[in-house]
Amino acid sequence: MRVCYTTRKANNGQLKLFLRVIFNGWLRDSSMHRKIDAYKWDPIRQRVKEVTEDDKTLNDLLESTLVSVYGHYNIMLTERKQITIDRLFDRIESIGSHKERKLLHAGRYV
Repeated sequence: MRVCYTTRKANNGQLKLFLRVIFNGWLRDSSMHRKIDAYKWDPIRQRVKEVTEDDKTLNDLLESTLVSVYGHYNIMLTERKQITIDRLFDRIESIGSHKERKLLHAGRYV
């Protein structure tokens, strides 16, 4: 399983931020409902270049989201449940702030 962030162009030099999970060749993106200035995004580190307190808060959110995804994956492994990308996202989105996320894309990753 691979978990990362991806961006898409928005208006006025901003980027929309998405969580991307790739599992068993399947790809799924989920909006983080955040826009950031393009010049602040570091695609290699997959973090915001910290300039303000809001940037630090966003980086903390990104880190906690990654931890949450891997945590849910590990719980499903422990429970010996069959894991699919849909089941993983159902579990992630049913808890806390993840509940508001909208799934925007699901497709085969080649």
